[in-house]
Amino acid sequence: MGELVPVTLLKLGGSLITHKDVPLSVNWIALKRVANAISDSRLPSKKRHLVLVHGGGSFGHYYAGKFGLSVGPKAVPAISIAKTTESMMELHSAVLRALVSARVAPETILAQELITRNSNLSAAGKRRIGSAFVQGLVPVSFGNVGESEGMARIISGDSICEAISRTLKVDRVIFAMDVDGIYSSKNLKGSILESIRREDRIETRSRLFDVTGGIESKIQLGFRVARLGAEVFYVNGNRPERLLRLLTQRDCSGVRATTIVPEKNSSPRIVSRLS
Repeated sequence: MGELVPVTLLKLGGSLITHKDVPLSVNWIALKRVANAISDSRLPSKKRHLVLVHGGGSFGHYYAGKFGLSVGPKAVPAISIAKTTESMMELHSAVLRALVSARVAPETILAQELITRNSNLSAAGKRRIGSAFVQGLVPVSFGNVGESEGMARIISGDSICEAISRTLKVDRVIFAMDVDGIYSSKNLKGSILESIRREDRIETRSRLFDVTGGIESKIQLGFRVARLGAEVFYVNGNRPERLLRLLTQRDCSGVRATTIVPEKNSSPRIVSRLS
């Protein structure tokens, strides 16, 4: 049946693509830089697929915080679900506009279609991703509100990333942020850490309008993904030359970013051919 094509998973942080401390504000400069870097990478190609996931920033997180939505199921008014979803669709439209303007061909796949109630990649989601790959499209998803049996919960972009990494042949995960990488101190002073290990002591801080765990959850996700066998990078998306190198080069040792290397004794995972 042929060798599986490896996948690069790029997570565009909400702190990068929005002005996170200003409600409902797109950071167009950063978004266009990222879109151009993706375009310059010439991905997807016959040798490598690309999947994008973006956060909610000052859109979805703003309303989720306002309405008390979280990753745990909760009964909330229907209008709260609708308003939060509307804001995420508005941000997603901005992401699509930037990508298409840079001649990147995206395919939207909603979180509700991708993720099961148990936070696994759904059969329908796998089919949609596989179809996009065949067409040379870049699957794009984003955190959103999931609703079931009268209860609503946030399906975070991080949970989407983890589900995809558990199922597809993801060998590189890139977190594009608004800072150079992971700092040992929460005041973001000094040099970034070139690499991090589980035993390292790292101070973190929360940003305004963040209901899904902030950078601490991104670090913990990075360790879980590395355990599956993927290289993990935390890089400044405002530096498109760095992002471009992570998207295109096999040896990224010279890129200014924080790395988590794949663990040697990686946990087994089910890898789908998306046939």
